[in-house]
Amino acid sequence: MTNIVTSAFGSHVANKMKDKSICNSLIKIISSYIDRNTEKLSTTGPVKQTTFSAGDKDNIYNLFGINEKSIELIAKKSIELSRGVNTANPFNILMTLIIRECHIKKLINERKACSIYLILSMYPSIFKKYFKFEPNDRIMEYTINQLSNKYKIKQMGTVLAALVDTVTICDNHYSSHLIRGTDKDIADYISAIKTRLNSLIKNICSEFMKQHDSGKYMNYEIDNEDEENFSTADSNSYLIERVTNAVVLELSVRGPDMKVVTIAAKLNKVSINDLRTTVTKMCKDNKNRDQIKEVVSAIMYDFLFDGENNKEDVYSSKFIVFSLNTYKKSNTTNTNIVKIKDILDEWLKEYSEAYKKSNMVSTLNLFRKSLYMFFVFTIQKTKI
Repeated sequence: MTNIVTSAFGSHVANKMKDKSICNSLIKIISSYIDRNTEKLSTTGPVKQTTFSAGDKDNIYNLFGINEKSIELIAKKSIELSRGVNTANPFNILMTLIIRECHIKKLINERKACSIYLILSMYPSIFKKYFKFEPNDRIMEYTINQLSNKYKIKQMGTVLAALVDTVTICDNHYSSHLIRGTDKDIADYISAIKTRLNSLIKNICSEFMKQHDSGKYMNYEIDNEDEENFSTADSNSYLIERVTNAVVLELSVRGPDMKVVTIAAKLNKVSINDLRTTVTKMCKDNKNRDQIKEVVSAIMYDFLFDGENNKEDVYSSKFIVFSLNTYKKSNTTNTNIVKIKDILDEWLKEYSEAYKKSNMVSTLNLFRKSLYMFFVFTIQKTKI
């Protein structure tokens, strides 16, 4: 097997990735793209067309000082890479080389971000392949609701979460082959991501067309367009779901905001380093996804329903004050607060060394409160 591409560009990419500023810029480029497309990618199904422009690709080419044409010329010399449109694509090749280097250097955050960027670059063309026009969002919502939990899009809650899960599984599976870095390994990696993405959207489209053709969704629309559909309760329930999904995505894709961690730690006079370590481990552990949803939903539910507040209030000081006052209530019968505190205690016992070592009730309460405030502040900064 040949390794024409890694021989030509592998050492160049490796040298670039030694520079911390390059890694930081890489994360910023990818974060900026996700920020611009968050609304379109946070829907329950694929209803909004995204774009991935030449400028989005040039940001990477320029950062690594590699010319698109030079990759194209080298790729033509490789039988494995030149035989397919996707595997011969210079941008796909460069991103895969960068991801490969992240594997080698064990750069977990960069690796995750770059694999997400790669699948997001492929997503617009696959979307257009199956949806010539943007699908009706009400039919799509009905379609997703009718799906069984075997579908990733139903399990994950949003388009972006499904894409992240799809590329993460693929990236983990091909890890050792990618590190080896033959032309076939590079080609297999690119092809696998494109194939899995194609399958994901194809299956959703197939189910969407079934519902569209059956007309069953029409009853769903009629049922949901009566005056009760526009009640405050329904509106708030939808808001809670959207905010919860957005927070889970934020924490799983980018990890915790360290500014938020610092503020939460300082306000409660606990170790910044310990809280940072705790929330980082907690967010990286996929088993916590459902409990994170529970915590965020519970905080939002109390504020919107018990506090009789609205969306605008979430982004005001009123949200902070209400959340803290609710948390402080002693001997509370509020099941949401009890559930939140139980989950926080579980996480602290598993991930916080300082919490495990302390036997003072007051200190343990401060650790738990700091973790609670981390979520309150994270909710407020995650705009939808």
